[in-house]
Amino acid sequence: MNKLTDSQQEAIDDIIDNFDFDKVYEAMSALSWFWYQPDEAYRVPTVYELRKKARGLLKEVVLSSSLDISTGGFDVTKEIIDGEVNLKLSFVLEQEDCTFSI
Repeated sequence: MNKLTDSQQEAIDDIIDNFDFDKVYEAMSALSWFWYQPDEAYRVPTVYELRKKARGLLKEVVLSSSLDISTGGFDVTKEIIDGEVNLKLSFVLEQEDCTFSI
């Protein structure tokens, strides 16, 4: 994987610093939302593990041609408008999509 530029790293750090991982941990605990942990089978991830996973996903989407990556409740999107990149980190509890012909 390529190396992040300073501005890319700063953007990721800003998101990680301002995202409420404690709230995500509380929701996952309340819902018994487990992730597979190689060392301990299934359990709710720690706040540290949530932060690490989110940081990895943000880095992955920044350095790839992908515009969206989702796993374990996290959704990372990258939108490029007029040479500016907007990164977004979400934790999704519920979502509904529909496709139809026009």
